[in-house]
Amino acid sequence: MRRKYGKRGKTMDNNENMEKEMMEKLLAKKEQVDMDLRLIADRLSAVFKIEESGEILFSDFSSLDDNQKILALLTGKFFAARWGLINSERMRITDIGKTLARPRTTLSKEIESLRKKGLVSRDTTDGRYYIDKNRLKDIAQQITKVN
Repeated sequence: MRRKYGKRGKTMDNNENMEKEMMEKLLAKKEQVDMDLRLIADRLSAVFKIEESGEILFSDFSSLDDNQKILALLTGKFFAARWGLINSERMRITDIGKTLARPRTTLSKEIESLRKKGLVSRDTTDGRYYIDKNRLKDIAQQITKVN
């Protein structure tokens, strides 16, 4: 059996090779994650921009339905928090309503629908809402789909 050499000239058996191959497949490389986020940001830049204060500015607010507005707002907050512009990406339903100029009561049904789809999550300790970052590609597609 042919032996392969790993770091520091040590030999690696087949089990070690298999472990290394699995790790390479599952380990997220920062460069790839950053590239994916860059592509998502490019796509979303047609819908909203983020001020240095962390405020979300919609490009064409009237063309979005309520689900898209909620997702765009929470996604904008996700990026703003990731870049250190704001402390938290999470929002109370009353703050979402104020930002979108919609009564809280009309948003409850929409947010619950997004939660059932797995696009939005709710923190059980403080009741604040945020996007599921693992669904970011799906969320970007929802936001940018034409109604």
